[in-house]
Amino acid sequence: MDFNDREWDLVDDAVGRLEAAWRMKAPVDFQALLPPSGDPHRNPVLRELIKADQELRWRSGERKLLESYLTEWPELLAEESDVVELLRAECETRALCDILPTREELAARFPKLGAEIDLNCIAATVRGERGELPDISSISSLNIPCDAQLTAAFSKSSTDPQVPARPSPPLESGDILGNYEIMKVLGQGAMGTVYLARQKELDWQVAIKIPRLDQPHSARIVERLLEEAKTVVRLKHPHIVTVHHIDRDAAGTPYVVMDYIEGGTLGEGCTLGELLQRERLAPERAAELLIPTAEAVHFAHRHGFVHRDLKPGNILLDREGRPHVADFGLALHESRQQRQAGEYAGTFRYMAPEQVRGETHRLDGRADVWALGVILYEMLAGRRPFESADPQILEDEILHRDPRPPRQIDDKIPAELEKICLKCLKKDAAQRYLTAADLAEDLRQWRQPGRALRRKLLGTGLVAGLILFLGWAFWRESPPPGRTQGTAPTVAPLEGTLDVLIWNTADPARRGLSLLKRQVMSLRPNDKVQIKADLNRPAYIYLVWIDSRGAAWPVYPWTRGRWDERPQKEIEQTRLSLPPAADEGWAMQGPPGMETLLLLARAEPLPRDLDLKGFFTELPKAKPQNLQAPLWFVRGKRIPEDADSTRGPNFSNTSRIDDAVLRTQRIIQERLEPHFIFTRAVSVASEGEENEP
Repeated sequence: MDFNDREWDLVDDAVGRLEAAWRMKAPVDFQALLPPSGDPHRNPVLRELIKADQELRWRSGERKLLESYLTEWPELLAEESDVVELLRAECETRALCDILPTREELAARFPKLGAEIDLNCIAATVRGERGELPDISSISSLNIPCDAQLTAAFSKSSTDPQVPARPSPPLESGDILGNYEIMKVLGQGAMGTVYLARQKELDWQVAIKIPRLDQPHSARIVERLLEEAKTVVRLKHPHIVTVHHIDRDAAGTPYVVMDYIEGGTLGEGCTLGELLQRERLAPERAAELLIPTAEAVHFAHRHGFVHRDLKPGNILLDREGRPHVADFGLALHESRQQRQAGEYAGTFRYMAPEQVRGETHRLDGRADVWALGVILYEMLAGRRPFESADPQILEDEILHRDPRPPRQIDDKIPAELEKICLKCLKKDAAQRYLTAADLAEDLRQWRQPGRALRRKLLGTGLVAGLILFLGWAFWRESPPPGRTQGTAPTVAPLEGTLDVLIWNTADPARRGLSLLKRQVMSLRPNDKVQIKADLNRPAYIYLVWIDSRGAAWPVYPWTRGRWDERPQKEIEQTRLSLPPAADEGWAMQGPPGMETLLLLARAEPLPRDLDLKGFFTELPKAKPQNLQAPLWFVRGKRIPEDADSTRGPNFSNTSRIDDAVLRTQRIIQERLEPHFIFTRAVSVASEGEENEP
């Protein structure tokens, strides 16, 4: 139902007061919550109040039916669409309580609608929205076509999903879809089919998702697929499955092209869920998997999205065992949050208490932190913290019962890791980790050798002073292996990665391409670029772009292109994304040649009297002799292509690279080595514009 801002404010206030009265077990006066008679906003608010009240009653065991509300509020009978909307809401509530009605029951209760009511349509829609719900296969076997009015009501969207009149036939190996050759089916489900395909020009494997259009709720499936694609295409992160573009086949069926995550020992499409079915993970491996997952989730949170459906089945593992977060079909953006108040979405066993209560308008990233805690618990203990088969018992466990401590299941689980897990599962969101990044940091700190001992020593008060003093004296006499007497503790070498993402609004095939994954043949006019830099520990980051003419331009922390505009105060960082906005990019300009991006890092801010611009004078110009692959350099030395990525096309024709590129890197390294502890660079061909000066 589409509301204006005024109606949303009224609905939010009324439903909030209703929920507060329920929590306090106080009587509820609907009249006091409604706008006065004659107010055009009265009916919309009344409908939402009835939905919320009925759900609260069913969850508490009181099975109040829609007819009772219609008797109390006969004004709702004036519009048949209001009755249909409220009936659908009742079915959704009953589905969550595992008490779906039969079609015969609905027909008997609403004889006027009789033949028009189709439980198959309602139940399938509910299933598609809610995730894991009771099995309705016996209902689906009735094979009754959906009523047009119901279908329209159930698939309302702010944008028309443009469902084709007839479904496209299934694809087979060798079929051509746009610029892709289908290789085989990777997986099928109620929502659609995922194919492995090959991009012909690049010989690059991708996954293509095509929605099912043979279901009565096809419009909703298409809408959810497109919504997921629009979400993920804004989230460029190494541990989020990348969406490259959306297109339509000859029949008008939309399809989404995304990363193909080639599985490891379990084969293609391996998920964390499949891995957990086979084995319980060691604590170290569990933390290793959850750290990048939490960082990817935090990245989504920073861009305003809550995933809402994190679970092992939505975490894909590649051949190296690295996790990639997938399935953003239920992701909620903060800009739409208030309009979805009262909505339930997600997989019940991984839903946070606030999700179970339907407080969509109050959700933030801490709901995903809860889900990450459930996943961590499952990895450590071999079972979920809440897993009753009875939906009402499961809801009570999530809302009111503390999970059994994992160490009661297996006392070999490290106590500190258990503490991290249980902090994620606090009923009160305010007591959980504030961000998923904080969770990742605690897991990373736990993995540091000797940290637990240091914390224990520091926590023993005065005794710690004596112990540390004795330890210091012993250390002076007998330094630990690998460290000579009097030297500072060993610090891990500074390392980092650098990536350039390409976006071209005029070319659907060039959207979200990554240099790191070697998806880019060359830079082209009208391309826009985003820069991503990551370090393994905090440092002061400096970025410089060297164009095809050999001229160097400051990128960060200066004002872009202005060597004389550098901020007075700089901060240590481990991650940098430029431009900061996810949907922006810097346009490529200049003549053909080789473009180079340089990442520099220091332990201290760059001295103000150091003329960095002078280090980039008289650099060689490089012609674009190789359009096939970027070249990577660390500390001035070329690194092999296969060290940068394990996916994407495998180019080997690098012998024709102009030596000017290699000379440039040697010159830069010689000049900068005394001033920076880490340098990384990437050079890529730019086709440019021939008429550039």
